[in-house]
Amino acid sequence: MGSLWEHYVMNEIHARLQTRQIHYWRDKRQHEIDFIVVRRGQAPIAIECKWSASGFDAANVLAFRRQHKQGKNFVVAHDVQRAHKHSVAGCEINFVSLAGLIEKLV
Repeated sequence: MGSLWEHYVMNEIHARLQTRQIHYWRDKRQHEIDFIVVRRGQAPIAIECKWSASGFDAANVLAFRRQHKQGKNFVVAHDVQRAHKHSVAGCEINFVSLAGLIEKLV
């Protein structure tokens, strides 16, 4: 289900934001971020897709933020009912539903 969820999220971001400026990030140690939204003059937004929020591991976000210090971090999961935040090693991560993600990106 995770792969299908990721594709669904990507399609919704494309449709709702009317942008193709969505990237993928991976480093040499195989840390990866599902989507990076880049807007001119703004810090990159990191988005991780998880079918279940409980399956999230912050290692990839932390690796990305070591290289790109500024920017928002989102975990979009189908089982998030209410948006909430967690701080991991000083990095704030926002857990949101798909509708909540779109609202934050618009």
